[in-house]
Amino acid sequence: MRLPEIAIKNRQFVFILILLGMFIGVNALVTMPRSEDPNTSFPIYNVVVVYPGTGPEDMEELVVDPLEEALDDLDDIVEIKSLIRDGIAIITVEAEFGIDYDEKYDDVVTEVNSVKPDLPDEIYSIDISQFSPTEQTIIQQLALTSATAPYHKMEVEADKLESMLERLDGIRRVEIEALPEREVRVSLDFQKIAQQNIAVSQVLGTLAGNNANIPGGDVKGGNKTFTIKSSGGYKSLEQLQKTVVSSNHGNVVYLRDIATIDFDYEDQRWIGQYNGDRSIFITVTQEEGANILQLQKQIDPIVANFKQNLPTDMKLASVFEQAPAVKARISDFFNNLVQGILLVGVVIFVFLGWRPSLIIMLVIPISILMAIGALDFSGFALQQISIAALVIALGLLVDNGIVVMENIIRLRKQGLSKMEAAVKGTSEVGYAIISSTITTLLAFAPLAFMQSGPGEYLRSLPVTVILVLLFSLILALLFSPILSNVMLPAVPPSGAPWFQSKLSWLVERVYTPLLGSAMGRPWMVLTVALVTFFGSVLLFPLVGVSFFPTADKPVLLIEINTPEGSNLEYTQQATEFVNSVLDTTQYVSKYATNIGHGNPQIYYNRIPESFNKSHGQVLVTFKDWQPETFYHTLFAFREIFDGYPGARITFRELKNGPPFEAPIEIKLIGQDLNKLKSISEDVEQMLNETEGTWNIENPLAINKTDL
Repeated sequence: MRLPEIAIKNRQFVFILILLGMFIGVNALVTMPRSEDPNTSFPIYNVVVVYPGTGPEDMEELVVDPLEEALDDLDDIVEIKSLIRDGIAIITVEAEFGIDYDEKYDDVVTEVNSVKPDLPDEIYSIDISQFSPTEQTIIQQLALTSATAPYHKMEVEADKLESMLERLDGIRRVEIEALPEREVRVSLDFQKIAQQNIAVSQVLGTLAGNNANIPGGDVKGGNKTFTIKSSGGYKSLEQLQKTVVSSNHGNVVYLRDIATIDFDYEDQRWIGQYNGDRSIFITVTQEEGANILQLQKQIDPIVANFKQNLPTDMKLASVFEQAPAVKARISDFFNNLVQGILLVGVVIFVFLGWRPSLIIMLVIPISILMAIGALDFSGFALQQISIAALVIALGLLVDNGIVVMENIIRLRKQGLSKMEAAVKGTSEVGYAIISSTITTLLAFAPLAFMQSGPGEYLRSLPVTVILVLLFSLILALLFSPILSNVMLPAVPPSGAPWFQSKLSWLVERVYTPLLGSAMGRPWMVLTVALVTFFGSVLLFPLVGVSFFPTADKPVLLIEINTPEGSNLEYTQQATEFVNSVLDTTQYVSKYATNIGHGNPQIYYNRIPESFNKSHGQVLVTFKDWQPETFYHTLFAFREIFDGYPGARITFRELKNGPPFEAPIEIKLIGQDLNKLKSISEDVEQMLNETEGTWNIENPLAINKTDL
């Protein structure tokens, strides 16, 4: 292999290339996007249809069946699932991985639009979205709380904060949540309208006509053209009160004569609370490719200044922030990197001396920096998966450098010059380390091309490891021989280091006789090895198996589900019970309560439930991450919540990986709903009797009453 010799003879050029790679890596490390989780998107599309006042059976016949029939005509569709409740239907379309996701989204939109003319005119809305966790997961959730201020005054302050945050580069969207819309409420007095012989439809028609804003065209007058403007909608309550509803024999009836008119709020569908106090939420999402740490540094002073200017009857608090977790993970990686470099240096120093250890310690950070530059160029960000990959690669990348340096030192001890030892030592092991590196790369390559949810989520891991190992191989073949030619002493060491001589004594006196004894009894050694192997396999059930680990975050989402058809007030009673438990738990730092809706999405694979009066969700933040205390608290919560009779209160810790409904999901398919209900009750009983199961949910367990 002539590559080491060419590198040494052209070391200035090699140095320039390496410095250029380091510069690109440092620049990428400073500027590349940072987030907690990978920027992934999935070929999953949701069609949400809101049709108020419609039961599930009518919704299925009038809306879902036509849409499913149209969507089923699309190519590359794996599954179509529909969830139907009163007034709402959610149709989930899952396509094959590896296709053009944006193009398939356009196809879904086209098919839905083709069916719209045949759907009922009373449908309130049809929303189509692609499941993209990065766009939907918030990076910060703020709570504006007040016990006395009306919602419209809180909205004014929230709008101010929204406008300030939206100006920042990197902010994708700022939304105000759990805020009821303000409206004008006209309460008719039915006795008075009966006395005046006025029909309700007459009042509705008058209000609709007077509130219309209709272009009037224009007229010619002399040599001019005049634009005709209608009076437009109502501008004040006084105008509304003076609306003429009826005129009979000179008797004019105004709206104020037959109705009470005042400002009010829409019927609440989502109630927000922070630590038990009435609240509205302000949520922030970042643009794809933004650096969350730099973004948080811009958000913090704006929020701090806004708090100082708030009215005395309002308070602003941070419910959730993603940036501290990202900062902690990156900090942990650099701590692991420094520790790894130092440990590798100590081990090599003990066996080979300080000069070889320094050479290898220089190669480690250079390999990682160059890999980070290539990772940024490939479109990946620094997040928990790529950081974990760098830690994994840290233990692999040193092998090539150690093999090269040890062979060079061996040849130096045989009397070769520095130049000859560097060239020959690297050439002798060059093909060996190339083949071993390629073998390792091939082990990670299938994961990089896996077309599935886990593949999308984990793709940055194999790519990162492959890049780091490639650069470590290049540096071992080009940079290590140059450094050894420059940094190794002119006179080779006469003897082995002290520790190596002691190790040689241990090898000769202990290991060699033991090895000879084992070689003489092969069947006994093989038997012990097999017994040890199968014994280890039997321990697997005790260790447990999981494809993705838990998130190890001091955060918990508690789900509250009351019987189907419950009103918001009844669900609120159940959430107040949960709040009372949290208030008396010292390990709890803060919590945000959502009644009638899920909490804004704070984790990429936990999708909140939309407007549902029988559902509530509480976001709990604990003081810190202490696994023993965390799981002990969860065990205590489970015992307390299981004893509440009016609702089903469940939770599970946050887990990594693609979205999933539950670790175990059993689907019953059939045409007769009554038979399915009977079978589901049997399955539910079997699961309840199975040891180790909890949070068993059967949607057909409780019948809903309709009038």
